[in-house]
Amino acid sequence: MKRIIAIIAAICLLISCKKSNTEPEVEVIQKGIELETLVPESLGSQGTKLLGRILALNSEKITEHGFMLITSKGLGAADTTWLKIIDQAVAGNNSLLIKNLTIPPSGQAFRLQYYVQTKDKKYWANTTEFLPTPIKVKALADSKVTIGQQLTVTGDFAKIDDTFRIYMRSQSSIAADPVPYTLNANKTSISFAVPHNLKHGNEIDFILADNRFMSSFLAKVSVIGTLSPPETYEFNYSDIIRFYGQGLSSNTDAPFQIIIGNKVLPYSVEYHLSDLLSGQRGKEFRIGYFNGADTIIFPKKIKLNIPSESAFQFYNTFAHPGSTLRVDAANLDQYLPLSWDKSKVNLAGKIAQLQILWGQDDNLTIGNVAEGSYPIEILTDLYNYTSTQKLRVEKLKPTGISTGPVEPMALIKVFGNFMEGQRYTVVEKNGYTYDNIARNGSLEVYAVSNTKEFQIVKIGYSSDWNPPTWIDTDLKVAIKSTTFTGISPLSGNYSTKISLQGQGLRGATVHIGENVLFPSIDDYGNAYLYMPMYILPGKYKISIFQNGEWFTSEQFFELKY
Repeated sequence: MKRIIAIIAAICLLISCKKSNTEPEVEVIQKGIELETLVPESLGSQGTKLLGRILALNSEKITEHGFMLITSKGLGAADTTWLKIIDQAVAGNNSLLIKNLTIPPSGQAFRLQYYVQTKDKKYWANTTEFLPTPIKVKALADSKVTIGQQLTVTGDFAKIDDTFRIYMRSQSSIAADPVPYTLNANKTSISFAVPHNLKHGNEIDFILADNRFMSSFLAKVSVIGTLSPPETYEFNYSDIIRFYGQGLSSNTDAPFQIIIGNKVLPYSVEYHLSDLLSGQRGKEFRIGYFNGADTIIFPKKIKLNIPSESAFQFYNTFAHPGSTLRVDAANLDQYLPLSWDKSKVNLAGKIAQLQILWGQDDNLTIGNVAEGSYPIEILTDLYNYTSTQKLRVEKLKPTGISTGPVEPMALIKVFGNFMEGQRYTVVEKNGYTYDNIARNGSLEVYAVSNTKEFQIVKIGYSSDWNPPTWIDTDLKVAIKSTTFTGISPLSGNYSTKISLQGQGLRGATVHIGENVLFPSIDDYGNAYLYMPMYILPGKYKISIFQNGEWFTSEQFFELKY
């Protein structure tokens, strides 16, 4: 048994070993460090700057870097000088300043090679050959410049010829296109303009180069954008303001900010003026910019166009406390912030609600204010507005009703100081309510009543913002007495028009046996009906119920097929 167990264990061990041996090994492939030797440049009296660039790094730790400088002595002899850079190597440009580098007696070019030493390997860049330049330059100190600004560098440019070019150099590259320049008459200064294709925040070196000599450093500059003054200083609150200038974009290497009043925002080609003025108060605001170094404020201020005092108009000559009325405020939002969080509308010291409705009349709901005449006041974060036109506030006063007696269901008028276009609710004595819109200072209602008198006990109005307002009334009108004297003709079929003879039959109910019908009324006030198909042929008496009374004809109507 023990022997069997041992055999099984051995087989498992062999299987596991075989499995581990079949797993592929991952080989880590690491690229080497990539280098470049640049042509040195003259810094005038400061010396010569040797330049090497690290194009790509890997995980190796750099222990040393520098230059190997070979000076030809003629006849194949040469001196080799190792120039170590003390500063730590970084990706990009690495440099070393040396003094007293002159053209060798042999007249042959120097050879220069940048190197990097790691723990295991030394990496070499390309070899570049150069001669010290015969140009003597007093380079400009580091400075901030604007697009198009003229720069002048002094020095000894006596040996310059048309093979020399000025180039722009950034941290990562040298521009292909040369920068135009001019020399003064005695060749003691060279002048050139900052190119227009640069942007705010660019850091640029200008170098004077010739393929026969090493380059000469002229200037190191930081480009500062400039903002042009606005074409106009007068704006509506709702306008878009656009910003133009030189060297500007919304994505720059250095901050560039717009200044409006006390607000500072990142540069953008355009802004809604309402966004720039949010949280500020006034009608005039300073405008300028911050370029990262200086704050420039233009001599003139932005001025807001102010609406005329007659810009807000009431369509209604008067209104009731707590009512909603039509107004014209459509243009005010061009001049004022009218959103609920930036403005408050008042009438007689109480909050009012203004709604600007596109394609419709604007409306204003006023508070429960005392009677009187008041202007509208709009209080905003920017400034306050008061209308010239005043609104007369009057309590609702129903004054009368049409004279009677009137026919049942007749259209009658209720008189009073009703607002044109306002919706009112009329409550009758029997509890029925009707909504009516006032026209020409009155309401029109139907005299619906089951008694001999039509009475209105209450009239009210409401709004979306205020509870209903009710006025008790005692407006009455008599209803004409109803008479029913007979029918004509006395026989017929289902298509026979049966005239009901009498008066005051509008709104009555007609009873034929257990059937209830409603008579029709023609243009002359005459009542009539047709027998419905569900009533079988036979002789029937016709009764009428109106205003709590029964009226029955002594005549029979004979319905035939």
